[in-house]
Amino acid sequence: MMKQMEPISNKSFFTLTTKLVALVFLLLLSANPVSAAELKNSVETSNPPVKQFLSDFRELTLSPLHWEKKQWLTASLVLGTTVMLYNNDAKLFALVQEQRNEAWDLVSTVVQPLGNGLYLLPSLAGLYLYGCSAGEEKITESAGLCLESYLVSSSFVYILKMTAHRHRPNTGDPYYTWDGPGLSLKNLSFPSGHSAGVFSIASVLATIYQENKYIPVLVYGLAGATALSRVYDQAHWPSDVFFGSMLGYLTGKAVMALHEEKKEFIVAPTLLTPNQYGILLLCCF
Repeated sequence: MMKQMEPISNKSFFTLTTKLVALVFLLLLSANPVSAAELKNSVETSNPPVKQFLSDFRELTLSPLHWEKKQWLTASLVLGTTVMLYNNDAKLFALVQEQRNEAWDLVSTVVQPLGNGLYLLPSLAGLYLYGCSAGEEKITESAGLCLESYLVSSSFVYILKMTAHRHRPNTGDPYYTWDGPGLSLKNLSFPSGHSAGVFSIASVLATIYQENKYIPVLVYGLAGATALSRVYDQAHWPSDVFFGSMLGYLTGKAVMALHEEKKEFIVAPTLLTPNQYGILLLCCF
């Protein structure tokens, strides 16, 4: 007679899942299309992720003051689509629930951790520290950028969550139930943190490895599946997921753009002659 397997503990599940998520990122970050030297030439990543996060969060928060027509058009399209989805949230949510079956249950279970900060943060931080200690510059730089993008997008997400306090579908409340600003940690449906987190990382990886035609498709495919699983699991309304996904995607792109801008101009003290010092301004094209 076969011995019945003991159920896995929460601690063991957390450890196993974190290792699996870290393995996924390690495989992606170890890909060949971009060398460490090429990555350093394309973006400025000299500061630790947490320190750089504070700088980028401030710059991105104030960026609407300097937006041009293109940025305002993008924001308008995102908000307009979110409103359109919001008005059809109940119908779209019901449509997704009609597709429930064992296969989709398995897919949802597999991809859900890819957007969960409990697994993402230790995985990315561990990869960053591993890269530093092992001298793997490509892993260090890539993991640092992913971690930075995730921290920035998550900050925006939780500001919006605490402002909106939208009720989740699994509460049984209508899609239009909002509590408004407050300090409660309940009813945090809008926007989807999983969707924002996974797309903030996917957009960074897709940018870094854009020369490889497979990696952008892979990371965006995983991100899309993770976002959709949040509706499937009755944790979010479709508009929550769309807005969160776009927030994460645009945050990742903006973080990469900020690093590229910082790499264009380098100012450093320079020894001109044995007795003369000056400032070097290097402009990269």
